[in-house]
Amino acid sequence: MAPSRRVRAERAAQLHDSIANAAAEGTLAPGEKLPSVRALAEACHVAPNTAAKAIKSLATAGIVETDGRRGTRIKPWGEVERSLQEALAHAARLAVSSGVGADASLAMFEAALRTEAASSRSTV
Repeated sequence: MAPSRRVRAERAAQLHDSIANAAAEGTLAPGEKLPSVRALAEACHVAPNTAAKAIKSLATAGIVETDGRRGTRIKPWGEVERSLQEALAHAARLAVSSGVGADASLAMFEAALRTEAASSRSTV
């Protein structure tokens, strides 16, 4: 029996998250080429359509850039992303040196993101 549409969507989201996290952590470097959709599907034990859906969502999110037959690469970081990475690295050092745990740090960051998002929506 084939997996349900919901299960396929969850697998695509998991693959998206896995690649996005690897790119954010530097495991996949900016400019690094990803395997073809078929090779990615085989390596991750998913259907080619599931892998293609994950790649499409990564491109929509600006994490990868696709160039037809030349393949898909991790998108190079721009100035904003580099500045954000530096700020986050500084915040992580501060959290560690202050003894603030990862869960508390993430909760604070998520709260700050929500506050900023609400603030930017109210000024538009």
